[in-house]
Amino acid sequence: MTYGRQVVKVEEVTVLLGGFPALARCSFDVYEGEIVLIAGSNGSGKTTLLKLCAGVCGFREGSAKVYGIDLRGSRAEIRRYVGYVGHATLLYNELTVTENLKFIASCLDIPKDRAFSYAEEFGISGPLLSQLVGTLSAGQRKRVSLASAFSRECELLLLDEPHASLDQDGKELLEMASVRFKELGKSVVVASHEFERMLALSDRRYRMESGQAFCE
Repeated sequence: MTYGRQVVKVEEVTVLLGGFPALARCSFDVYEGEIVLIAGSNGSGKTTLLKLCAGVCGFREGSAKVYGIDLRGSRAEIRRYVGYVGHATLLYNELTVTENLKFIASCLDIPKDRAFSYAEEFGISGPLLSQLVGTLSAGQRKRVSLASAFSRECELLLLDEPHASLDQDGKELLEMASVRFKELGKSVVVASHEFERMLALSDRRYRMESGQAFCE
């Protein structure tokens, strides 16, 4: 396979969390227009690697660049390129789905219609839009969160255990959205225990062990 330009370049990076090396001389890269799968057990470093690429955490040793931006400097600049979905949905439980989508669209400066279009793509439409987010099931909240992330249409989308809480239909919708994102020339990185589900969709796969990433 011929890859596009390199958008993430992590070389020999060490990240310490409470004195413990969450990443230990870890190297990792991502290219334009690909889906990258990261597999590994709990505590292997998957979440820390995604947070590093999202500019959420710093590092002690090594080098890391995202879209050519050195992460040793100001990490705020990369956030216009990168979207990150972690374990928390970051939605407002006391607001309806519609109110959340409008607020998110306003904050991200994207068309409201796009946010609602992605919500519909994830099966969130009709009466669900008027429900308070706090009354939704965990799977429905996850769908709203993922729809919000995809609607940003950023260049690099980082998904940490996105299959969690989703039913079978939700997982299939997530996978279709990821493929369509790739077809737009964008990059998706998925850290998931659902290794077999994502295997056929991914262009490259990394296995995390003890804070290191091994390309398979």
